[in-house]
Amino acid sequence: MQIVIYESSSFGGCFEYSQQIAEAYRLQPNVASVTLILPHTHTSTDSNVQGILCADVTQQTSILGRKLHFLWRNVSNPFRLFRFLISTPASWVLLNDFEQLTAVLWVPFYKVFLRKHRFAVLLHDPDRDQYPPAKWFSAVSMRMLMWAMNIGFYHEVLPPKWYYQGRATNYVALPHGIYPEAVSDALFTKRIQHFANGRHLFLIPGNVRAEKNTAMILSALQSVPNACVLIVGKAASGTVDTPELEQLMRLPALKGRCMWENRYVTAPEMAAAMQQANTVMLYYSASFRSQSAILNSVAPYRKQILVSDTQSALSHIVIKFDLSKLVPPDNPDALTLAMKQCTQNCADNTAHWNAYLEYASWRNNAQIALAAMNRKVAI
Repeated sequence: MQIVIYESSSFGGCFEYSQQIAEAYRLQPNVASVTLILPHTHTSTDSNVQGILCADVTQQTSILGRKLHFLWRNVSNPFRLFRFLISTPASWVLLNDFEQLTAVLWVPFYKVFLRKHRFAVLLHDPDRDQYPPAKWFSAVSMRMLMWAMNIGFYHEVLPPKWYYQGRATNYVALPHGIYPEAVSDALFTKRIQHFANGRHLFLIPGNVRAEKNTAMILSALQSVPNACVLIVGKAASGTVDTPELEQLMRLPALKGRCMWENRYVTAPEMAAAMQQANTVMLYYSASFRSQSAILNSVAPYRKQILVSDTQSALSHIVIKFDLSKLVPPDNPDALTLAMKQCTQNCADNTAHWNAYLEYASWRNNAQIALAAMNRKVAI
């Protein structure tokens, strides 16, 4: 079996995921080759990488320039992959990321001219009808994309969307995979220890997004004694009210209790934050519907987590492995109470984490995925 993995980003969670599955697939006995398709700006040291896609970071400073670059990537990248696949022997093509909004343009070419290949997609975020420019268009473009897919892989929960109802596509649940531990950054470790100074440390890791309820967590912290919050991640978009967060941190009740590294941190720095944290916050808003990649970064450290009950893949996996009690989402009182309980009793869930680590391993991920590919069509 030959596999081609498509990833349009050169950094971030999806990029890391693509590298992990590429390595896991190569270790399987029935896989002859794995080629990873990335932007030409990638920094991967994988010798099997083809850097043929548009750069995912632009030097454009204007809003219009950034939008035009984004549009160009959405139009150009699928056809760059198309050109590569035309001369590639029959393979399984796995879309770890995909240009959904332009599917109406490129999917017909794939269906007509790439019939020698089989296609699968990883639905990391399966709730795909909330994207611009309009909900109806996003849903139609997603249905167009699924028309070309032989398999749709998802994590734990697949929403009952009409665009997932096509009979030609098989849907298979897939564990996310566990990100490996990095060696902790010693200097950053000392900074965190100096900041925490023996207090209970709540960690909010990863890009700061509106759905992570960061402002609500900071507000709740005012009523949680002997505790502090470390935010490790850059504001992800204009939907994050950075001035509001900074203003909250300046409140008298929060003075000296909040630390925000508003930047892209290195893997060793994130490892330091994970190791020093007492509780990792996964308190997402009710609109969250995905599995959390952060959960799979926390798992090797077996930390106490605080998770909101969003009826998502994340909630499902937390219940399945009894990793934490769930807290009602977007509920300041419930959040405050849960944070207080975390400081009073740090639960030891080592056995539960060990079971989850085995289930969500990259080896298990690869074996399930390849078994589904073999059942569908052997190439």
